Amino acid sequence: MSKVTFTDEWLEERKRAGLRVTEKFSGASAPAPAPEPKKRASKYNATKVPDPEGGKPFDSKAEKKHADQFRLLLKAKQIRCYGRQPKFILPGGLNYTADHLVIHMDGTIEVFDTKGLILPDYVMRRTLLTEDLSAHGIHRFTEIRGKESTSWPK
Repeated sequence: MSKVTFTDEWLEERKRAGLRVTEKFSGASAPAPAPEPKKRASKYNATKVPDPEGGKPFDSKAEKKHADQFRLLLKAKQIRCYGRQPKFILPGGLNYTADHLVIHMDGTIEVFDTKGLILPDYVMRRTLLTEDLSAHGIHRFTEIRGKESTSWPK
């Protein structure tokens, strides 16, 4: 590999010509490009999964699996409507974003949340949401954990 050397005279000539000179290399080759930043592992070891329909990526494989099931039910006309990431404003100005919202054929609204790890912040927000579901127009809230699920009202 050949080395590139710039003299002070050459650099001054470039500056006078109005060219921007930011670094002075003296007997050394150009610096190597910066390495690509490493992708950080997910906080909960969940793998983001792209949405085949071009929407926002899913936060986990389980969330995508449930979305696929709801989309099949929608195509089979067993549910009236399906949406992802519904947002709710809770008392105290807190926000809660669930994973799925389903409107059943009878018009009832059910919210689903897929959970792997239950954290205290989530429990507090879930409690605020489930204490008064009707204030948000929700008839049922279902938390899915693995093969088990829990629904409110109980």
